[in-house]
Amino acid sequence: MTSVGCVVCLPSKQNRMVTDKGGYMTKSDLAEKIMEIYDFINKKDAVTMVDIVLSSISEALEKGDKVELRGFGTFKTLKRNARMARNPHTEKQIQVPEKTVPVFKPSPKLKSRVNKA
Repeated sequence: MTSVGCVVCLPSKQNRMVTDKGGYMTKSDLAEKIMEIYDFINKKDAVTMVDIVLSSISEALEKGDKVELRGFGTFKTLKRNARMARNPHTEKQIQVPEKTVPVFKPSPKLKSRVNKA
């Protein structure tokens, strides 16, 4: 299991992320937030930091590890068994192969923050 501590804990209302994209956030938005908090970090370095975090999570999941970010949630993989399915257009039965999928389980702290928003 890979465990990462909270590097920057932001107060909930003071630093609430407001995007101009209508309710979603991109990697660039995350990099901009890092630059706001740490004014000595340039955009290239902030984007690199976001990329490092995301690629580290991806690599851990590829190896089958669990990634726990305290106060945020847990990323892990689940194995989906092979199954029979039906194509709704042709009604034909098809075999869906076994696969591994990434899943995210939010922490109780994150759930409560989202419910207060």
